[in-house]
Parts: sequence; structure tokens; C-alpha cells
Amino acid sequence: MAASLALHAQAVDNPAANNKADNGLRNTTENAFVFTGSDGNQWSNIANWTCNGAAATGLPTAADNVTINADCAITDAQTAATVTIKKDTKLTIADGASLNSDVHITIKDGGQLFAPEGSNYGGTFEKTIKGYGDSRLGNYYFLAMPITNFNLANGFANAGMLNGDYDLYFFSQSSDYSGDIDQNGDGVIDFDNDYDGLWQGEWQNYKWYINPESGWDVTDFTDEVANNYAYMYANKENTTLSFNGTFYAGNQTRQCYYVGACDWPGLQLVGNPLPCNASLTFGNRINGFYMINEANHRRNVVAVEGYEAIVAPATAVFVEATSGGNDQRRVTFVPSTGNANVRSAKGFVTIEVLSSDGILEDRAYVRDYESEGLSKFSLSNEGAKIYIPQDGKKYAAVSGTGATTLPLCFTTNEGGIHTLTFKVENMDCDYLHLVDNATGADIDLLRTPKYSFDANDCPYATRFKLVFAEEATNDIADNFAFVSNGQLMVNNSGEATLQVMDVAGRILSTETIRDSYGKSLGLSAGVYVVRLSNGHDVKVQKIVVE
Repeated sequence: MAASLALHAQAVDNPAANNKADNGLRNTTENAFVFTGSDGNQWSNIANWTCNGAAATGLPTAADNVTINADCAITDAQTAATVTIKKDTKLTIADGASLNSDVHITIKDGGQLFAPEGSNYGGTFEKTIKGYGDSRLGNYYFLAMPITNFNLANGFANAGMLNGDYDLYFFSQSSDYSGDIDQNGDGVIDFDNDYDGLWQGEWQNYKWYINPESGWDVTDFTDEVANNYAYMYANKENTTLSFNGTFYAGNQTRQCYYVGACDWPGLQLVGNPLPCNASLTFGNRINGFYMINEANHRRNVVAVEGYEAIVAPATAVFVEATSGGNDQRRVTFVPSTGNANVRSAKGFVTIEVLSSDGILEDRAYVRDYESEGLSKFSLSNEGAKIYIPQDGKKYAAVSGTGATTLPLCFTTNEGGIHTLTFKVENMDCDYLHLVDNATGADIDLLRTPKYSFDANDCPYATRFKLVFAEEATNDIADNFAFVSNGQLMVNNSGEATLQVMDVAGRILSTETIRDSYGKSLGLSAGVYVVRLSNGHDVKVQKIVVE
């Protein structure tokens, strides 16, 4: 990954960036119709409309402006001059139904237009970008272009993407891509200092292509102009992007490839170009997908399990093609009226990490069926990570079939209070506990599916265990410590740190020991927690002082 991916470059002067694209609005009458949905969802029902602030006495005509404020369905032929679809509402044009072909439709961020396959409705699609301000993490978005006639030469500028201080990247795994990069950052590309032969660098920075020294043209920024191509974008300021043109309609399919020589083999960034929620379906040799953290758009990438899920309009996701031939390596975006992820009936335990302010930071899954594991993938080393280790690899989704315990690893470089939340879906599970190896806490997740902890308490990744069977709890600590005649006896090999804590997690003593060890406790009767760590692993056991 290019080092500059984590940096915000300064704005590049581009006069076209400040030219607002013609939005195509026509002169209209003073009639302003609002669809309220007060009597169902049918456009043809006059009771669902207001006109100029009063109850409507007729339906909109080809000269009137329309605002869709509630979910609306067109099942016959209707007309309007302009239609604005507000956030969290959708306009559905049924097969065989229509709006007049010259209507200008504006889709606000969060609004949706479902239209018959092959239709040619057009207008403006808006996408709201939250600025990163002074944050070092930034608010990145995976974007797909929701119009059929997007032009690389001027499309980014016309959409407002080049205004101010911005970042714009394209992710490519082209096996034959080569080029010269300003690797030493001096603003000049020259053979002696910068040439690096064949460059496979997956992240291409748009600003390299508009640098006069590069000798490239912006039309070379992607492999080709295709509807499922997608980009990563951020802007320092809050801004609204506006894409003007004809909207895509119908299914959209992208063939994916495996390029083994890349740093991230098989990963493809593909986007939903439809102006509506799309159901994402995979062909063979693609398992799960990844998307930018939905809550705050940081560069953290969360894995999403399942073979069918909902992707919002103009949003992109990473999918991973596995090695071998190219057969059935494709993803298809199909218009979907669903409002949430659609998974199979197979069972999942979904584990999410929330920051102290409740923002989703990462996600992992344990499944109750056998399938390929979904690897952990991230654009950034910053932020919290939750994953399951197996065979020396990190996984975001694994099979828990037949397991009595699973290690659950957590890492962060931000410290502070974090919260794990657990959701069990379609899983026949009558016992599920979380054990905190740092404090000895044992949480019944079926009764209390949430656990908050201080990330500074334990620097080791192997902090937690998931326990699926009651009898397994007896083996968690391997019985390395016991009390005899008021003495704490510890079975150990090599150098380690020994801590004794009360059940509230307060540390009562800390010392370095070597090999097996005994010490007088001097503690009042009660239950205590012993923690033994050697820099690589942690063991925790409860003891009883009588």
C-alpha cells in the first residue's frame, strides 16, 4: 500500500473543480407537491399529497415540482417536472409503470430510486461527506459512481470531489500496470531517484495523474471506465458531492480476478452503482466481503459475513477472489427493497467492538457451520481490532463447529474503555461465555451480551476466550495455581509476571518470578484472581482463600 495513503495532501488548483455542473432543472409552475404517505404509498392516491401547503385537489402534472417525503410507489403512468427524493425514503417505479422521460430526479443522500431494468431516468445523485478536519485518522468513504455517463476527464471536478483539501484513490490489481512514482516526495519524477521498475502499487493517487511532471492523463487513472469501479475519498471539510447524469437500472455484474503478486492478493474494490439499495450476491471463489467502518468512515475495514447483503447506493466494498481460475469470480448488484443485511438461515455469533463514545470500530463472526475462513483485513494499523487466531493467521470469521473454546484476540493502540457486544443469530446455543484473561471475569453472554473493559489493563492480544460448553470452564486456566497452607503456589517455566487481583480487577500485587514459585498471601478470606503473563501469553485462574 502506498505510504501516502495515510496522509492528506494539500489541495491542487483546478479551476474546473469550482464550476457547478448544470443540474438540468426546468422552469416550472409555482405548484409544489409533497408526497406525505398519509393514506398508503400510492402516488395515484390524491389523499397522499399536499400542494403548496394545502391538501391537494389533483395529482402533479408535467409542470410541477414534487418532493417525496415518504415511501412512494408508482404503478401506472405519472408526470412531474422535478422529483426530489428525501433522505430515508424511496420511490419505486413498478414494471410497466413510468414517469415522463424528461423528469429531473434529485436523490438526496439516503434516498433511493427503484426503477425497472433498462429505464433511463436521470438527474442528480447527492452524497454527503463528513470532513476529517484535524483528525489524523480521517473520514474515508468507499464510493461508486451512480451514473452511466461518468467521465474521468471532468467527472470528479463536476461532482465537487476536487474542491478544497481532498484525497482520492483508486484500488487496482492490474497485473501489467507500470509507472513512475514520486517516491522521494520532492515533487519531481525522475529516473535516478524515483523509478522503481514495474510498480504493482494497488492504491493509485489521483494527484499523481494531474501532476504536470507525471506525463499522465487523468483518463489513465483507472483501468477503464466501468460502472462497478470504485474509489476511496476523503475531504477536510464537510461537503456534498453531486453526480449528474443517467442513473443505472437493473442488475450490474463485475468479474473479479486473482493477482497473486500483489500485497493483497485477490482483493477487488467494487461498487454499487445503482441509485437504490442493492443485494450483493457472489459467484464461486468469493467468500464474504469488507466495507469501511459504517459508523464513522475511518480507514478501519470491517468484515461482513454471508453471501447476500445490502449495500447502499454509491457505496463500494472489498471482495476477495481466491487463487486458481477465473470461473464464477463475479459479484452482482441486484436492486433490493430490503433495509438490512440479509443472511442465510445459518447461525452466527456477531462480535462488535465499540469505542468509549459508542462508535463501531471492528467486527468479527463465529459460525456454526463449516466454510472457508474470512481473513482479517485493514487499511490501517490504528484503531481497535477483534479477530480469531487459527494456524498462525488472523480471521474475521471462523467456524465454531465442535469447538468448546475459541481464543478471541483484541488489539488497540488507543487504550481507554471499549465495549464488546455479542449477538446470537439462528444459533442453537444454550451456553456461551466470555472469559477475560486479564481480570478473570466470566460473562454469561446469553444473559448479558455486552462487556466493557479497560484496554490498558492487558497489552496482550490473547485477552479473551469464548466458551461454548459449561464443562470447558474447568480447563480454561490449566490449573497452574493453587493455595496450600496460606501459600500461593504457581507452576511456571521461565520468567513471567505474576499479579494477584481482587474480583473487581484491582491489582493487589505485581512481581517478576522465574520458574515455579511460592509466596505467602496474607489475604483475608475470599475469591481472588491470579494472572501469569510471559510476554507472549496470559493465564488467569481464580483461587479461594479460606
